[in-house]
Amino acid sequence: MTIDVQAIADLGPDDRAAFFERDAGIEAVRGDVSEIVERVHTEGDVAVREFTSEFDGIEVGNLEITDECERAADEIDDGVRNAIETAAANVREFHEAQLPDDWQREFSEGRTLGRRFRPIERVGVYVPGGSAAYPSSAIMGVVPATVAGVGHVSVVTPPADELNPVTLAA
Repeated sequence: MTIDVQAIADLGPDDRAAFFERDAGIEAVRGDVSEIVERVHTEGDVAVREFTSEFDGIEVGNLEITDECERAADEIDDGVRNAIETAAANVREFHEAQLPDDWQREFSEGRTLGRRFRPIERVGVYVPGGSAAYPSSAIMGVVPATVAGVGHVSVVTPPADELNPVTLAA
C-alpha cells in the first residue's frame, strides 16, 4: 500500500474542503450506531455483553466494577495513591477556578437579561486500557465533570482480562 502525501497548500478547493469537512464519515455509520444505541437502550447490559463478545471477542461478566476500584485504591502503593490524589486535587483546583458565575441584570425597564450555567445530567468518560495504564485519563475526565456539577459520571474502559489497578484506583 502506498500513501499519497500532499501538503494542504497543494490541494485544490474541493479536496481542501473535503479534508476539513467535520462529519468524519458519520453518515456512513449512523444506521449501525443507531441500531447499537437502541439495543443498548432497550436491552441494557445484555446487549452490551453481546456487542463486547461480537466486537471484542471477550466474554464479560460483571460490568459494574466500583468495588474493584475501591479495592484497588486500598491496595496500590501509598506513593502512587498520593500521586493520584495530588493530581486529582490539582485538576480540581484548576477547574474550580474556571467555574463561571451566573449573573442577571436589568438592561431597561422590564427587560432583564443574564447568563445561567447548568451542568448536563450525565457524562461518559472513556479511559483507555489495554497494554498501558492511563490513570490521567480518568482524572482529567471525571474531576472536571464533578466540579461542573454533573450528577452521573460513567467511566468505561476497553474489556480486558485484568484491568490495571492504578487506573482502577484513579
